[in-house]
Amino acid sequence: MNKFHNSLVAIAITAFAVFLVWYFSNIVGYILISFVLTILGNPLVCLIEKLKIGNWQLSRWLSAVIVLLLMWTVAIVVFCLFVPIIIDKSVELASLDYSSL
Repeated sequence: MNKFHNSLVAIAITAFAVFLVWYFSNIVGYILISFVLTILGNPLVCLIEKLKIGNWQLSRWLSAVIVLLLMWTVAIVVFCLFVPIIIDKSVELASLDYSSL
């Protein structure tokens, strides 16, 4: 009976956890995105933090700001490169005459 009880409790906890993830899916999505950005940015922050300019070394917050600005710049450049192409292709797709195909 104890094994059945443990299994039932584990199933109930799992179901409750799945419900919470579903209910707070927007927040969970943001947390997962921030986790991925942290995994990507932390090595860059450590690398920039090790750089020395004369006797002056960059602090952790300044290297984190530099990495954040770098990530924003990359995101904006990718956005500016791909959005016009996607718009152009969608206009071409909308102007197709499907009856002639």
